[in-house]
Amino acid sequence: MTLARTAGIATLSLLLTASVADAQKKGAKPAPTPTPSALSNLTADSFKTMAFRNIGPANMGGRIADVEGIPSPSKTFFVAAAGGGVWKTTNNGITVTPVFDEGGSGSVGAIAIAPADANLVWVGTG
Repeated sequence: MTLARTAGIATLSLLLTASVADAQKKGAKPAPTPTPSALSNLTADSFKTMAFRNIGPANMGGRIADVEGIPSPSKTFFVAAAGGGVWKTTNNGITVTPVFDEGGSGSVGAIAIAPADANLVWVGTG
């Protein structure tokens, strides 16, 4: 795992932690944890009447397709959005700026940084 991916995961973890803490401050109650006795009644027959269905978001915007970073000690990395766009941060994700607005692509699937020149970034679009 690259440093940038590790930093991105750490940033995401911090955001999720902050969101949960904020919800708790506002009085939101967490979902109850099922007790072992409630789960012990489940059998394969419990699920026979259930059918597969879509329960997730209909709009898949916001997914991150790739994160690539310049090796340490740099704090620079690039984030590719599946819905289109590439963002760059030079401070480990505290702030980001768009760098691929003129790309004209509906989606971005991959980013690669040239090993010999960190100023050369390849963007795979689809």
